[in-house]
Amino acid sequence: MEINKNSIIYTLIVVIILLFVYIIFQEQAVKIVTKVKYEPKVETVIEEKIIYLDRECKEKIVNKKEEIETIFKEKKEDIKEYIIASTLDASHRFKVSLFSYIEPLLVRDYKKVVLNGSLINDESQSVFIMDVNLAILENMNDVYFRVKDTQTEEVYIAQEACLYNLLENYIYKVDLEISGAEIICNVTEDRILEDDGKSMLMKTKVKENMKDVFLKMDFNGIRPSAE
Repeated sequence: MEINKNSIIYTLIVVIILLFVYIIFQEQAVKIVTKVKYEPKVETVIEEKIIYLDRECKEKIVNKKEEIETIFKEKKEDIKEYIIASTLDASHRFKVSLFSYIEPLLVRDYKKVVLNGSLINDESQSVFIMDVNLAILENMNDVYFRVKDTQTEEVYIAQEACLYNLLENYIYKVDLEISGAEIICNVTEDRILEDDGKSMLMKTKVKENMKDVFLKMDFNGIRPSAE
């Protein structure tokens, strides 16, 4: 049996061509298949929600607000100040008061004490005089000074009581200094008050002295002209 060499050569050529074609198409298939990186797009969406309240819910909110306001009002009213004495300073700008957080007892006696005070702040210095019934203070533990600025409506309160062991018919020197929102208080004994008998005696002496002056003027010939 004779083998046709030409047919073998042709067969090999055909096989080589087929392999070559296969390789070409295989490379194209590989190139077509590529990886794609997917990045998702994130968008921020803002939604506005409108809440519609029914009448019952609105009434509950209003009632709750009124309840809270009432509680704060009651707490504020629980702290009361009982004014024992009050006066204005010489400039009529500041109102100086002596008060207590405890209600004072009713007393029939009157024991006079005079507070000769000076009021100092950053802008000015003024004076005041306050008459106090010692009989009221004797039945109380603590009393405090309170100063109100009638122009700015600001109120200053002494954090500590400073009136102790006062004596009847005495004048006391009181220095009140406004520092920040508080009052620094200093009290010292000044002098004794003159009683009514001494006052009448002094008035009588003044009248007699004035009478002597007029008599001397009359004796020297100084008289009013007669019409």
